[in-house]
Amino acid sequence: MAATALRLEEEERHIIEILPLLLKKDPRFRHEVTVILSETLATKDDLRQILEELRISREETNRRFEVMDRKFEVKFEESDRRFDALVQEMRNGFELQSKATRDLEIKVDKGLKATKDLETKVDNGFELQSKATKDLETKVDDGLKATKDLEIKVDNGLKAIGIKIDTVGSRWGIFAEATIRNTLRELLLKNLNVTEVKEWRVQDKDGVVFGYSCEIQGDLLIKNGEDYLIEIKSSAGSSDVSILNRKAKFYEQITGVFPKTIFVAVNMNEEGKKSCQSLNVQLITYEEIKD
Repeated sequence: MAATALRLEEEERHIIEILPLLLKKDPRFRHEVTVILSETLATKDDLRQILEELRISREETNRRFEVMDRKFEVKFEESDRRFDALVQEMRNGFELQSKATRDLEIKVDKGLKATKDLETKVDNGFELQSKATKDLETKVDDGLKATKDLEIKVDNGLKAIGIKIDTVGSRWGIFAEATIRNTLRELLLKNLNVTEVKEWRVQDKDGVVFGYSCEIQGDLLIKNGEDYLIEIKSSAGSSDVSILNRKAKFYEQITGVFPKTIFVAVNMNEEGKKSCQSLNVQLITYEEIKD
């Protein structure tokens, strides 16, 4: 293979040496070589055509670039106008904001001055108020001392008459309640057309009524073969009605007869009235029997 390559190199050198001579001497050889080369290499006409096409393409490209440049110029000009307008608008806004800020600063300064003046007035007012308060405290202290002295005198006076007042009050309360009960009893007898109401007294050893051993008492009326257990009070409520109902149960436990119950009162509150209805207690008020 090395010998073959050597021969090919020698032949190439030989062809290169004689080729120019053959092209000059033999037109037919030159024509054949030209035909062969034209199949692989471009001719002058081909080169001209290629160059013309390149020129046309370059001109078209230049026109396109010019069009693009004009478009960009228009866009840049429009952008510049918009940017300038935006800058001007921002400047106007900054100027307005600056003016508003200055106006606000002036108002703030005025407000601070007014606040300072008010603080001065308040301080002066506090000083006057403090002085007035001290004077008032002095007067109050004097008044409290005088009141305390008066309380001591009043307490001494009340101690002197306190026992008497308590005694009289207690006796008066008992006397008033007894008077009202007697009056109501008389009105009830007149209303029921009977001449006497018996007082019922019995010892409740088991604490049925009040929960502890004590004497139970009430007004008892027997009319037309029926037992009536009567409670008479000047003022009563639901607890008084409940006690009357327990007395009736205790009466039944002793006698075997559950009595009808009547509650006579000058004043019965709403809860007491509801209790009378639920426990089947006949309620007779002063208004019903006074006539």
